[in-house]
Amino acid sequence: MVLIADSGSTKTDWRLVTQDGIVEAFTSVGINPTLQTLSEVRKEQLLVLKAFTHLPVKRIEFYGAGCAQKSAQVKIEQTFKPLFPDANILVFSDLLGAAKAVFDRQSGIACILGTGSNSGYYDGEAIVENIPSLGYLLGDEGGGSQIGKQLLADYLRGNMPVDLSDLLKIEIGDDRASIYHRLYQSPFPNRFLASIVGLIGKSYSKDAYFCALVKTEFDRFFVNCINNYDLKENVLVGFVGSLAFYFQDILKSVANNHSVNVSGIIEKPIDALASQCLKHLPQKLFYSRL
Repeated sequence: MVLIADSGSTKTDWRLVTQDGIVEAFTSVGINPTLQTLSEVRKEQLLVLKAFTHLPVKRIEFYGAGCAQKSAQVKIEQTFKPLFPDANILVFSDLLGAAKAVFDRQSGIACILGTGSNSGYYDGEAIVENIPSLGYLLGDEGGGSQIGKQLLADYLRGNMPVDLSDLLKIEIGDDRASIYHRLYQSPFPNRFLASIVGLIGKSYSKDAYFCALVKTEFDRFFVNCINNYDLKENVLVGFVGSLAFYFQDILKSVANNHSVNVSGIIEKPIDALASQCLKHLPQKLFYSRL
């Protein structure tokens, strides 16, 4: 069996794959090794994975936010090795997972617009150039945390339409001390900020104020990130992530303004990664220990 995971800061999607295809699909909370300790990650993931630790998993492919650095990769390996001691554990960045999902073995610029944002040039095997994501504090242009940050600022200052403000008052309250606590003292403020986009988007996805804000952030993503790549003629530019998927009409409009043709948009990379596992891995790996 092969266990494949695609993890953002908010949610981790898992697929258990055998030679017959995907046999199990499930989710757990997001993992970010730059913000969590080893014990925190292991404790949270065990709540879901304990149902699968008895299975003969021989390979784990983990694509995760914050996993481009070797130190983060080691932390993830140490997280799962006690749970699956016989497995060969391979850890990659979520950006590589996004690139594989949208391009398989073609080259192109892969982009993530989810809780956070990122982009990289993929040569068909690896990310060879990266205009870095700077995180929710310095620069997640086009990502949910960045859009949510502006929504929250407008809400607290009374600069958003009344109906949207009333919705947020019901959902997150109007006690500033409580809101500031969630931002500055509670874990994962980026998740909180991105959740505000979901709250507004469910009912007001066509609202002029909201759409203009999303468009502005998507434009900043192109200006600060995409336009810094060598955009050769016919280069493929693909997107993954909830923001890209649910607001793809705005995204395509902004891309057109920057003379970029969007080759594809998918919400979740995980099923494409699972399919490619079946397509590219030798079948004997499903039967023998790696």
